[in-house]
Amino acid sequence: CGTAPSAMTILLAVVGSILLTGFALLVIWKLLVTIHDRREFAKFQSERSRARYEMASNPLYRKPISTHTVDFTFNKFNKSYNGTVD
Repeated sequence: CGTAPSAMTILLAVVGSILLTGFALLVIWKLLVTIHDRREFAKFQSERSRARYEMASNPLYRKPISTHTVDFTFNKFNKSYNGTVD
């Protein structure tokens, strides 16, 4: 028979095949995620274009500023104390 392969050749072949398999799996995973993301984004775009409300008026939005009126007329013993002197 022939001579046995060296340990370095076997080690490089095993490590290289593991790295190549891992890299191939990463590429396949990236392709699958990219395809899935593009489909989801296309679905989002179509739902956004079918929206029934104007972009300027969001039905969920409420203005953070509210208006309150304060009565500045203070009555004590039926006498007005609203800043004027009698």
